[in-house]
Amino acid sequence: MIDPNFLMHLKTLASKCGYKYNGYRDIRVQLQSGNYIKIKSPLFVKFKPSRKRGRVKKRRKVCMHFGLEIIGLINKKSPNLISLCVQTSVLCPSFELACKFLERLNVNVSHGFLKNICYSFGNALMQSRGEISLDQKIKIKGLRILICIDGGRIRERIKKRGSIGKDKKQHGYTTEWKEPKLFTISFIDENGKTDKSIEYVYDGTLGNADAMFTLLEGYLKNINLDEAESITFCADGGSWIWNRIPLLANTLKIKDYNEVLDYTHAKQNLRGIVELLKQYKAITAKQFNKVFKNLKNLLWNGKLSAINKYIETVMVKRRGKKSVMKKFKNYFKNEEKFQYSNFKSKNIPVGSGAVESAIRRILNLRIKGCGLFWKRENVEKIIFLRSQLLSGRWDIMMNNFIKYTVKAFTIGNLDDIEGRL
Repeated sequence: MIDPNFLMHLKTLASKCGYKYNGYRDIRVQLQSGNYIKIKSPLFVKFKPSRKRGRVKKRRKVCMHFGLEIIGLINKKSPNLISLCVQTSVLCPSFELACKFLERLNVNVSHGFLKNICYSFGNALMQSRGEISLDQKIKIKGLRILICIDGGRIRERIKKRGSIGKDKKQHGYTTEWKEPKLFTISFIDENGKTDKSIEYVYDGTLGNADAMFTLLEGYLKNINLDEAESITFCADGGSWIWNRIPLLANTLKIKDYNEVLDYTHAKQNLRGIVELLKQYKAITAKQFNKVFKNLKNLLWNGKLSAINKYIETVMVKRRGKKSVMKKFKNYFKNEEKFQYSNFKSKNIPVGSGAVESAIRRILNLRIKGCGLFWKRENVEKIIFLRSQLLSGRWDIMMNNFIKYTVKAFTIGNLDDIEGRL
């Protein structure tokens, strides 16, 4: 039995949510070891709706154990058990290997349990996506913020149309390549190095570009952008990124920000143009390295007009001039994004290595692989969970989740309570 004062408190909270006390029940609670213990818990049931004329459809009785939720137990399971199982599931290459690893820790759970708890817990957390993994560190004054954006590659499992054939055991499906879009928000110090006292913010989506920027906007709204010392966007040359950044800045009322096109990608594209010059015999093979070095120095100083002039000069009356100039102008459009020497003098990063690393760690090492095909709704949850774990924000997220749950009970928000696991 529990303390009478605590029971009275539970009754008050339950009544706000439309529930009433219905005595004690013997239930089983699952601990971090995976074992169960029996306890007596106060049960609360939903108020019956008033009777209406005519035939009323029978509904299942809805019950809640408010006391378990208040002390942090989630769906009769220890939060430590759930956290351990979900972390292991998103880190291991598969759910099967996660089961075997947990067995070594004397945690006995099934493959089906891991999948269900991982997806359902991810769904519960994503209801507060954009704020649940954030803390007060990101709201301090004078932050130097770096936002990097890029896309990866995974296979999506899409069910074929029509019914299952008589000679087949399961429904057919296609495995098309899709591009999940990720972003990283990092914080840099006065020297342009990563500030390790504040964890990265990672997340991504399998949705389109607009969905990704909507997700990014949700995170940035919870960061103190008004008092930030500097805000920098860095990415490759993807037009889907640069076309939407001004709209995002306008929505968030960001007046001053830097746009930096990743220097490594810029060098790679410049090298491709020099390769074309050699292909069309505007320069010789012996001249290649010297020409590339000179043009690279011009690129570092942001002198795109000088590069453009050189290409036009060596390609005069040569076949392929139109295609070379088109390639150059399509990628090297805005000189403001290529002022690398100026950015470096202000200790502004000129590379998007943060998001490149995130794509490798979040997608390539778990989600992308031979024989891995994901349903859209499931991979979205794995991307979110793996992002929070690898960014170092898992403990912050868990603490916030429990706080939000207790707050939902306190104010009687029925939707937040019933939308959990």
